Amino acid sequence: MTYKRFLAIAFTISFCSAVGQNLRYIRELQSQLDTTPPADQWQILSELAMEHVQSDSTLAWRYYQAGFRISEITSTRKAFTARLTKAHLYQGAGASDSARYYYQLAIEIAEALGDEQLKGKALENLASLNIRSGNTTAAIRQFKDGINLAQGVGDSSLLFGLHNNLGLAYQTLSNYDSAMVFYLRAARYCNSHPIYNCAALYNNMGIIYQTQGELGKAEPYNFKALEIRAQALDSIGMADSYLNIAGVHWFQGQIDSATYFVNLAYEVYLDRGNVRGQSLCLSNLGAVYNYQGKYEEAIAAHARSIVLHKQSLDRENLAVSYFNMAEPQLALKRYNTTFAYLDTAMETASQVGSKMILRESYDLKSKAYEQMGRIREAWNMKELYHAYKDSITTEATDQQVAELEARFETEEKEHKINEQELQLAQQELKIQQNSWIIASVIGISLFILIMAILQRKQQKLKAGQRLTEERKRLIEQQIEAVVSSLEKERRRFSEDLHDGFGQYISLIRQKVEQLNDLSGRQEKEDIYHESEKLLKEMGGELKNICFNLMPRTLIQQGLDAALTEYLFRINSGGKIATEYISHGLEEGRLEEVLEINLYRVCQEWTNNIMKHGNAHKIAVQIVRHDDQINLTIEDDGDGFDPENFKQSQGNGWKNMLSRISLMKGEVLVDTRPGIQGTTFMVDVPVSVAAQTRIPEITQA
Repeated sequence: MTYKRFLAIAFTISFCSAVGQNLRYIRELQSQLDTTPPADQWQILSELAMEHVQSDSTLAWRYYQAGFRISEITSTRKAFTARLTKAHLYQGAGASDSARYYYQLAIEIAEALGDEQLKGKALENLASLNIRSGNTTAAIRQFKDGINLAQGVGDSSLLFGLHNNLGLAYQTLSNYDSAMVFYLRAARYCNSHPIYNCAALYNNMGIIYQTQGELGKAEPYNFKALEIRAQALDSIGMADSYLNIAGVHWFQGQIDSATYFVNLAYEVYLDRGNVRGQSLCLSNLGAVYNYQGKYEEAIAAHARSIVLHKQSLDRENLAVSYFNMAEPQLALKRYNTTFAYLDTAMETASQVGSKMILRESYDLKSKAYEQMGRIREAWNMKELYHAYKDSITTEATDQQVAELEARFETEEKEHKINEQELQLAQQELKIQQNSWIIASVIGISLFILIMAILQRKQQKLKAGQRLTEERKRLIEQQIEAVVSSLEKERRRFSEDLHDGFGQYISLIRQKVEQLNDLSGRQEKEDIYHESEKLLKEMGGELKNICFNLMPRTLIQQGLDAALTEYLFRINSGGKIATEYISHGLEEGRLEEVLEINLYRVCQEWTNNIMKHGNAHKIAVQIVRHDDQINLTIEDDGDGFDPENFKQSQGNGWKNMLSRISLMKGEVLVDTRPGIQGTTFMVDVPVSVAAQTRIPEITQA
């Protein structure tokens, strides 16, 4: 069985867009409900209904009925919210046809209102339904239509949801590169969106890395999602994260740990009455039992999973459970039962359009026939398996071609618009020329014009001189900061050698001189051991000085490894916790000077945090894009006035600015007095950075 087949069939993981229940948000809504007049409570009741869809469908319908009595739906906007909420409730109950009907009604109301924001919201929900129904191609088209509408009205919250769900759509098609692109775009809106909903984004990014076998990158995203959901008191979301963490441990061969997290998730799902989650956990436990050779236990777990999937009307995972049930049956050589479950799995998979399950079912049938010695039937099943495999590959290719065609059409439209704008600009230029010709007839106007031109030239000349002087002053400041930084480093290096090594050398000299005054063997051995200990401490001191001067890891292994080591050293001190995330650096080494400058900027800023920030946690993230590199450093310390910091007499800020300026980069400090937390961001263009040569700066 292949790796990806284990991931998709044997061990189920939890995709999600906005699954879970934010209890903190629910409490806020309930408190608002107590202070809002009854006539205006319908929007709050709508939110409460949708928050309870996954945990308590009965309570969700009660909230809906309290907020939308038919006789009281007097406004069109309220009618839109009523249709959208009702569709969401039907979707949660597995009634896809009813949900689709009410989503369409909501879209029609939004179109009648001419409200593109409402239409984009309805399209997002309808597309999410199409993903769950297996109609992913239609979902992608609807998500993109929604993005166009949301961009037109500048709705960052809606753009976050649409990009996140579009990434999910590509993820279901195994188009992981496109999925990660849209997830990263969604992440840009996290600052303007409730952080609770970003947990689903981190959840799905972790699944992409897990699917591609990069388990070391998957687990931090899973734990980040778990942390956010814990803060939101979202037990269902936490259980989803437990299930994904279990998947990582499963593929790392940590079966006991995977089983622990599955059981942890199952207890939460059972306590909250979440049928979908219980069925996924039982399916995973069945996979564990099958792997361990406990076939009867696996059959019992899968049987219970099938019952629960039927209750939740989740036909896709029901097909997966039928397939999983066939595997232990085949291991026990119960061939008739094996074929019966595979036929049921294929029938269910056909209803939801899951070609992957059909493909793997043909493969398992081929193995069953081969065990039975029926080679011809085994060969026929294997041919059908390859036919479905080729079909899935062709669909993915067609999707990519369709995207390229859509991009080409967009570029053609933009080209025509640019041509029209150019023609309008030419017409305006002709009108202006005619106006000047008429104005030139009047002598006074001509004189004024000439004087204005002369005065403007003088102003430009003066402005050019001021600009030249300003550039000269900036260059002098940069040189001063670099020289000061070099002298500071040399002075510190000298002090470290004098204070540290001078003391050690004096102590060792005293120990050696004592040998002449001692006659006993034990006493001399004690002096020897003490001297050996001092030499080891001296070696450690030398290693620290060398690391501060220029880490060997930075030169030999690159920026990613150097930052990992540096932040680990800070974390090991026990005073400040550190977190480090990188993306794109695995593609290859950066320019040496660029790596050194980015490392020094990070080192300088984190030193400032540790000295002055009163922080308990530092998070560093570096992302490499095609055209630029983004470095972000966040802490939970005290905020400050950036202007006071920039006007300080110290050389640290000047040195950082010099490095960033020489890399043609940009810097942003997001903080203010009286708040907790500071964000420091640096953007460096790769094309410019690759050409930078500043050998004297690398000494600092």
